[in-house]
Amino acid sequence: QYIPTNFTVLPLQPNGTSPVELLSGSEAPLWYGRSAQFAQPKAVFECILDTAEVSRNSTTFALAELFSLTVEDALEETTALASLAGMSYSFSPTSTGFTMSVSGYSDTLQELLTTVLETVTGGTSGGMPVP
Repeated sequence: QYIPTNFTVLPLQPNGTSPVELLSGSEAPLWYGRSAQFAQPKAVFECILDTAEVSRNSTTFALAELFSLTVEDALEETTALASLAGMSYSFSPTSTGFTMSVSGYSDTLQELLTTVLETVTGGTSGGMPVP
C-alpha cells in the first residue's frame, strides 16, 4: 500500500531558488521546495492546527496529550507498515493547538496523509471531540 512505484523527481525552479509559494493569501499557504543537494522523490507535509482550547488549562492540555496518544495507538499497525516503506508521521499537542507532519515518498504520501487525517477527525463523521 505504501510502497512507491513512481520515483520521478520534480525539477528545480528555473532561477534555482527554493522554496516557492504556490498558494498565498489564505490561512493555509502552500509552499514547494526541492532539495538541490538530494534529488529524491520524497515529500513532507506539515501543518499547525490552531486551537486555544488546548492550552486553556492543565486539564485540557492533558486531554490533548491523551488524544494524541489515542491517535498514535489507532495508527500503530498502519504506521508500522508505512515505516517499512520509508514513511513516517507525527501528531502532537503544542501550546497553541496541534502539529501534524507526514513524510515519505511523494508517490504514496497522500495515502498516509489521508489515513492520519481520517484518524484525527474520526473520518467524515465530524471527528473526535478535541478537548
